[in-house]
Amino acid sequence: MNTIENAIELRDNAKCQLLQIKSVEDGISYLNKLSAIDKWVKAEKLDAELQNIIAEQKLRTQRILGQLLRESELPGRGGGDVKSSAVRELDTLDDIGISRKQSSTFQQIASIPDETFEGFIHEKKSAVNDAVAELTTSGAVRLARSLKDESETIKIIEDGLEKNEEIRKLAKHINITYTKDQRKTIVSLIKI
Repeated sequence: MNTIENAIELRDNAKCQLLQIKSVEDGISYLNKLSAIDKWVKAEKLDAELQNIIAEQKLRTQRILGQLLRESELPGRGGGDVKSSAVRELDTLDDIGISRKQSSTFQQIASIPDETFEGFIHEKKSAVNDAVAELTTSGAVRLARSLKDESETIKIIEDGLEKNEEIRKLAKHINITYTKDQRKTIVSLIKI
């Protein structure tokens, strides 16, 4: 199966693929498959939606792996000499194809409460969808309208500033040209 078919399968069977992960080895295998597809999609500069699907699948797979690692009975967990336990754990993790850092990362992701994790996924997908949605005709029209509105606002402000400058010049002229009593009469006429 080539990478295009893997990407299409991933998109179409995302939830089913995750449900098939029953062991750490299954998870590592699937994560490696996702990483290969991810590299290809990025190299080919394919659409953001597919990249998002892959990123979400990777996160969900890492979360499942974190849960499986927490539940597993790997040698080196629990009591005994800390140094020898760490060495045995590293050997065991290495045997299954992940580093201690990856194990820690996956377990941290698994520790996020379900509701919070799903909210995080939804928030990030919405942000990307909003950004991608702007690359449409309607997005370009909205941009044009906002630029027109912005231009009109700037024109109104500039016109107001010009009028304020004219008023200042007129006030200065009135102050220089007319007496105090004449200025009071002018002001009373303006108020009407």
